Amino acid sequence: MRFCAQMGVAVGRLSWRKCQKVAPSWSEFFGAPVGVVLPSAARPATALWNSLACHAGRYSTTASIWAGPGFATECGTPALVLLHGGGLDDAQLSWAPVWPALSGHAQLLAPDLPGYGRSPLGHTAPTLEGYRAWLLAFLDAAGLQQAVLAGLSLGGGIALRTALDAPARVAGLVLLAPYGISPQLPGGTMGYLAVHAPPAAATQAALRHSDRLLRAGLRALLHQPGAVSDELAAQVRALLRRPGAQAAWSAFQRHEVLWAGPRTYLAAQLGAIGCPALLLSGEHDRLVPPGDVRAAAARIPRARFTLVAGAGHWLPRDAPEQVAGQLTAFLAAAPAAPAALPDAS
Repeated sequence: MRFCAQMGVAVGRLSWRKCQKVAPSWSEFFGAPVGVVLPSAARPATALWNSLACHAGRYSTTASIWAGPGFATECGTPALVLLHGGGLDDAQLSWAPVWPALSGHAQLLAPDLPGYGRSPLGHTAPTLEGYRAWLLAFLDAAGLQQAVLAGLSLGGGIALRTALDAPARVAGLVLLAPYGISPQLPGGTMGYLAVHAPPAAATQAALRHSDRLLRAGLRALLHQPGAVSDELAAQVRALLRRPGAQAAWSAFQRHEVLWAGPRTYLAAQLGAIGCPALLLSGEHDRLVPPGDVRAAAARIPRARFTLVAGAGHWLPRDAPEQVAGQLTAFLAAAPAAPAALPDAS
């Protein structure tokens, strides 16, 4: 398994009524898809791509997706949608370390959220509600009636919001230090000022030009010795150089970070989540305290909590083997993949 160097998706021969296991092919996201069979034999091969562009386009004009050989080729395996975090992140950066271990255990999809990676923000509101609406349109476009959602930080908050608002679409939740379960802002008053003070652009410029400052920021997210590698620093620096880098994240923060605390605190709603859930927290997480994650798990009826020893906030990069093991065990207990969305033709 490898990640495509450009905006792309791996597709296998796809039939919603009968799975056929064939080798996947890579193609550009809006290029000519190879070996795609859609619900109706009369439907052109480009319909899947057009559907993704059209329906998700209500919230974002395009979406960059990473998909693996298991997507729509493994009969009976659950669909797993991996949602990355905020800040300087995208699907590849967060999920590449665990991807090989997950292949074969699920139908894998990892989209770049609108405003991240190669996905433009478009008309998506950079709020939990906006991203939830986009995610539901994304599931529709992918032909998925239901999926297991695994979300890191911001992605975890989006997964929680989706499970609360559209429970029939969520077969299970794996939440890694999720946003929305802590009553306090990271950094308190200083955290508020960091979000709303004018020199945010100057901070980004400093990160682009100061390797020392960039690595210090990464060490706040990672605890394992050697986790802040030259390769990781180069990948993050490349994200910083993209036009509009962090614009979506900054807008999300300005909406969420209030003087009194975070706008979103979902603790009182968690008891309504009926699907199985696994909540993971790094032992040394400085952004989402492990105690808050444990308390959130206690409020969800079918949830369990696992503390990942020796890890910080960015769990898939700091503890990839442990995260992959927890995910595969969760998927093994998940129900078989439900039927795809009904054929509209």
